[in-house]
This record gives sequence, C-alpha cells and structure tokens, in this order.
Amino acid sequence: MGAVVEVPRPMSPGRLRVALVASAVLLCLSMACAETGSQPAPPDRPAVPATSDPPSSGSRPGRYEGRNFSFEYPPQWSVVEEPTVPGVDIQIRGGKERPAVDPTLTAVSDRGFKESFESLVNLFELGPISVVPDREVLGRRPIRVEGAQDALLIDQRATQYVRDGRAVAPEEVRDGDEPVTLRQWTVLALGPGGVNVNVAMAAPAEEFRASRPEFQRIVGSLRLRP
Repeated sequence: MGAVVEVPRPMSPGRLRVALVASAVLLCLSMACAETGSQPAPPDRPAVPATSDPPSSGSRPGRYEGRNFSFEYPPQWSVVEEPTVPGVDIQIRGGKERPAVDPTLTAVSDRGFKESFESLVNLFELGPISVVPDREVLGRRPIRVEGAQDALLIDQRATQYVRDGRAVAPEEVRDGDEPVTLRQWTVLALGPGGVNVNVAMAAPAEEFRASRPEFQRIVGSLRLRP
C-alpha cells in the first residue's frame, strides 16, 4: 500500500473514536490492563444488540450481531462481560487458563466518518498504537470485507508485559514482569455512510500459527451493515 494522505484537521473526538480506541488494543490486549487514564472516555452511543449466546454444540460457531457489523467466532470462545479496553463494541477471549495471553478479539465501530479510507488508516497509525516501544509492522494487505468499500489487514507484533496473570500497561512495567511477544491482526474497514470498524485479533507470537485458521475464519465472516 502506498503512502497514506496527511491526516485532515480539525479532528473531533467522535471521528477519532474507532481509530484511537481500537489502536490501543495492543496496549491492553486481554484481562485487566492497568488503568492509566490515558484513554479518552467514549461518547454516548445507541445500544448495540446483545451478542448471541455461545452455542452448546462444539461444532457451531458463535455469532455477534451488532448495529454496524457482524461476524462469527469459534464455539469455544467466550464473550468478556467487562471489556478491558474502554468503548469497545465487543471483546471475546479464546481461553480461561491464561487470561492475559489467551487469543483475544476486540472490536470497535462507528458511523458517519466523512474522510477517506487512507485518513482512517492514518488515524490508526498515529494513535496510541504508534507509541508501543517495540511495535513491528509485519505487513499490510488489502482484503475484501462484505459491505465495505475498502478494507486493510495490518499484521503486527509487539511485547506485552504480564504480572500475576494480568496485562500491564507499558508505563507500569517493573522488574519481574513477564514479557510476552504478541502478534496481532487488525482489520480496518470503511463502508457506505461512513460505517467503519476495527477488529483486532491477537495471540502469543509462538502460538499464532495455531490461532491463525480461527482468525482467518473470523475475517472471512466479517460483514458491515449499511
């Protein structure tokens, strides 16, 4: 993908919500990242329809039906009742034994974005994700998302520190905290009427290959609503 355009100004908090909130996912990926006060309070928004209950059968996927988008997720994954990233639409975890490093999906959406898709990508790249000290972008590729005019998958890697099974914010790290290298796929998509979504899927880097087929199925089932 070529160089993205300059970020338009002025930029209101509402327009930045998806890019800024979701770009922080790599900072607070799973259970209870230490609160630092750095996240802006999300604006009020219409209630999002409840997610479907995880299926009892091990063969049928779960399904999220939101106001702006929908997708399917693995049947053994569970919805996090109190998401650890403020303002998200939904957070789903792929396990319970290691809450700070289990595969995790975090998604946020909004409507009415009036700029280009390149601007949305720029807002993501210049948000909180840009200050992760060792963040490495492994690749970017355009993808097809049903209902979207443009969509991009960003493959990235960074270190998350863990203390007593809980993720630790970068500025809270101290001696003895365990470093865990995480790999994350982030899908940015923009549809008609400014519907936009950011879906982040992450797992420990050494286990990413095992989670990749599940992540691919999630991406393949993603749909934007008009």
